[in-house]
Amino acid sequence: MISTCDIAVLNSGGKLLLAKRTWEPAKGQFWIIGGRRIPGESFGESALRNLKHELGIEVTPARFQYLGGYSMVFAKRRQAPKQDGVHTDSTVMIVHLSEQEMTAIEPNEEYSETQWFVLQDVVKRSSEFHPAIVQISEDLLAAPSQGSFSFSER
Repeated sequence: MISTCDIAVLNSGGKLLLAKRTWEPAKGQFWIIGGRRIPGESFGESALRNLKHELGIEVTPARFQYLGGYSMVFAKRRQAPKQDGVHTDSTVMIVHLSEQEMTAIEPNEEYSETQWFVLQDVVKRSSEFHPAIVQISEDLLAAPSQGSFSFSER
């Protein structure tokens, strides 16, 4: 089991940024950004590190909001033996990017492309996405104004 901190990156119009993965798990699929937590790292520290490493964006910790916890199972993983798969427990945080931050996005080698998706379209086209991405989109849609979350660490 791996603990991860993933980030639902939203623009000012409420669209969700998904990036097509070049690595396992979920290779070739559109996914939210994020990754493993370093032992002892808080969720906020992990979210900041992953956002900077994977998209080249830096924000203040106060901008992250808690969405929820998700358990995900993948048939393959990047580490050997790849066929053993991986089970991750992911804490998903939300961050809203400004127009300036959106133009500064530079995905790292983990992603071949990025695309903004309307949340309702992800839900309607659920067969095209991993069930976790559909659930995250549904949870974002159900969240009151996508901004009234509170998050307390430790």
